[in-house]
Amino acid sequence: ASGFAWPAMSRRAPMLLAALACLPPAWGMLNAVQHITTSQARAWHAFEMDSTRYLAVANYQDSVSSHNTDSKIYRWDGSSFTEFQTLATNGACGWEAFTISGTQYLAVANNYNDKSYSIDSKIYRWDGSVFAEFQALATHGALGWKAFAIDGTQYLAVANNYNDASYNIDSKIYRFDGSSFIEFQSLATSGAREWEVFTIDGAHYLAVANGYTEDSWTHNTNSKIYRWDGSSFAEFQTLAT
Repeated sequence: ASGFAWPAMSRRAPMLLAALACLPPAWGMLNAVQHITTSQARAWHAFEMDSTRYLAVANYQDSVSSHNTDSKIYRWDGSSFTEFQTLATNGACGWEAFTISGTQYLAVANNYNDKSYSIDSKIYRWDGSVFAEFQALATHGALGWKAFAIDGTQYLAVANNYNDASYNIDSKIYRFDGSSFIEFQSLATSGAREWEVFTIDGAHYLAVANGYTEDSWTHNTNSKIYRWDGSSFAEFQTLAT
């Protein structure tokens, strides 16, 4: 499954879905097609399953300042997106959709539960009618997941941002072992915000966006690119960000 994310808007404000209208190219206008009420939304993720399109929203905080709020999945009914499923989340910051052997999965990055940033994020699996909880993984202020496959093996990388004490913490890569995701590799990150995966001439790369370092108490921190060496990811390049 492929997906995209949209930036957050204000708390309890309707989130605007827009599509490029069939207008002359020179106009380049976007027409509003639907408004959906969200709760300090952090991201959208779009995916397709059995030729039906879905949108998952990561709701971060409700109107009474609790991070323990539901996030939603919407389904396209042919003319608009309608609410399909509600899932309990804790300061949700992002969704990632992927498939394993034809089965659809959804991973949510839970960031904060009103007490701690060191909480479980969840993976859900399609059971034929709804998404059911499949696995919980310990994360630390998680901001996002990135799913990718290498040589037929599925991996998930989580961006751990903060663990209640430090931003200089490890982010993790998990590998699917046929029945569940197990920890595969830890990589030192500094307030990690996001992962991106790509290939060059058949080689697999993984880039992390680091957002904050306590070494110099600044947001001006190096981000890193890792390259697959055949058995794990090794540091390839450091870029000032």
